[in-house]
Amino acid sequence: MYDFTDIEKYPVAVLGAGSVGRTCAADCKLAGNTVRLFDIQPFAEKSLKYLAKTGVTLEDLDIGHMDKEQLLEYLNKGTYTEK
Repeated sequence: MYDFTDIEKYPVAVLGAGSVGRTCAADCKLAGNTVRLFDIQPFAEKSLKYLAKTGVTLEDLDIGHMDKEQLLEYLNKGTYTEK
């Protein structure tokens, strides 16, 4: 039987940031894992917009070419400033 000990060092990837994806990501994070939450455009704008209100924090965020500040600006204002 496979014991999965060799994959414990890798982050959990959750594809889809809807209600189920966010719940799955939160459960994995609460279990002590590093989690990568991903959603595609145009869904990401809605699905990731209210993460701050849920208490989920964004750390080491990389959304394509946007850094954390650019993403938060985009989600709040609909635009972001190029760096």
